[in-house]
Amino acid sequence: MMYTGVIQHVHKTYTRLIALYLDKPHDSPEMVVLAYTCVSQIVSLWHTRETLLRRLGKTQLEAEDLDLLKNTLFTNVRLVLTGLAASETRT
Repeated sequence: MMYTGVIQHVHKTYTRLIALYLDKPHDSPEMVVLAYTCVSQIVSLWHTRETLLRRLGKTQLEAEDLDLLKNTLFTNVRLVLTGLAASETRT
């Protein structure tokens, strides 16, 4: 129920956006796996929150921590997509 009710829709939408950006077929295994790895990066941040708090020496994340986290995550995803798009134009 959780998969078909929420996750499937979100993942398919995210896959379509990535495929559109890279000019690839949205239903290709490559795009499905790429979307999965990007989503996994986001999800893993919440599963490892305690580690981040301890490394930062904090008991809770403050607004500036969340901004840094958001900007770093967006940068990582942007670098992956930009790198893939650039490598496609060279081949």
